Amino acid sequence: MTSLRNLLIAVVLISGAALGYLTYDSTAQLEQRTIPLTDEVVNGKQVWQDNNCINCHTILGNGAYFAPDLTKIAVKRDPEWLTRFFKSPGDLWPGTVMSKIRLNGEDAENLTAFLTWVKDIDTNGWPPDPPGGQDSGQPQDGSESTGKAIFDSECSVCHQFDGSGGNAGPDLTNIGRDRSKEWLKSFLRDPQEVKPGTVMGNPGLDSEEINAVTEYLTSLK
Repeated sequence: MTSLRNLLIAVVLISGAALGYLTYDSTAQLEQRTIPLTDEVVNGKQVWQDNNCINCHTILGNGAYFAPDLTKIAVKRDPEWLTRFFKSPGDLWPGTVMSKIRLNGEDAENLTAFLTWVKDIDTNGWPPDPPGGQDSGQPQDGSESTGKAIFDSECSVCHQFDGSGGNAGPDLTNIGRDRSKEWLKSFLRDPQEVKPGTVMGNPGLDSEEINAVTEYLTSLK
């Protein structure tokens, strides 16, 4: 009986130690992945809620799909552009349905801070890349089909091409006739450098994706 009791005590102690270590390790990992909150980020979240942005936009899988997903918008648009847009959307993006939404300077800066904070959250690879996009298992060979997949995912919210897409930006159906491949690649790499003052920010495409989109845009010229 004594031996059995000692064995049970040992098992309980070992199990308790293991549980304590696992709890500590999990907590430490969570702390490492936590992005510090600032007053601007907290206030920006309040601006997001007060203006019911979630009724049109999605972040981190929550929201509507009437307007673009903004989880990673701060990757593609710099803080200065975002703040200017939130202050006066219609000035930067003529025709946008957000033209009636104008934030004061402080609210615009705080909302930008919040979206910048959101884009750094580790979403463990979600949402997945679209078919034909990066890490999809398909070769990034600059083909028209790959370019179409990237265009549909990244560009069609604003632009039309061959009869489909959004209308906030120019129709790009004939862009391959009007612009050379070299110009298109340079513009996709850095729109502001090629066309200063354009409302289009850096789309954040790598060289292979730029080549693929260029091939697609020039396919119907």
